[in-house]
Amino acid sequence: MFKLILRTPLQIELLLHYNLGWSSWTEWSQCRPVQCGRAKSTRIRFCRSKNDLNCPGEAVEKLNCPGKTLPPCDCYEFKPDKASYFGTISKTVSDRVCQPWSFQYPHRHNKRPEKFPSSGLDKNYCRNPGDTKDFGRPWCYTSDPFVEWEYCDVPKDCFEQKVYLQS
Repeated sequence: MFKLILRTPLQIELLLHYNLGWSSWTEWSQCRPVQCGRAKSTRIRFCRSKNDLNCPGEAVEKLNCPGKTLPPCDCYEFKPDKASYFGTISKTVSDRVCQPWSFQYPHRHNKRPEKFPSSGLDKNYCRNPGDTKDFGRPWCYTSDPFVEWEYCDVPKDCFEQKVYLQS
């Protein structure tokens, strides 16, 4: 025989508010290829309480994936014939927003992602697709109709740290 316990809305709120804590961790995500930095696998958990004090620790855990560490995302190496910057900066040295590489407005150009597949011409990120215009320095077409392209303010030569490591 079991006993039926009636709870008031306040008792239920207190129960939910103070007693639940963390959910179980999800499975680790798959390691996907990256163009810079190091691939990471993540897993998450959710705090089931309204009070964060019932959930000490982090909600996300990350692990480095096995394999080679690629050049960092926040700088570039001078390579006049090859792309070497794959970060997410999308503004020029004069703070103009970059035009997406797949757009032909306000500036028409031939640097389309399908023509330079290994250059990472994603979204409106600054890039150095490897031609004589950029001299290895990241740049972009601007969204300003009066300024066709400009260099981006991306730090140079953090590659001197020899980041090509084998794990």
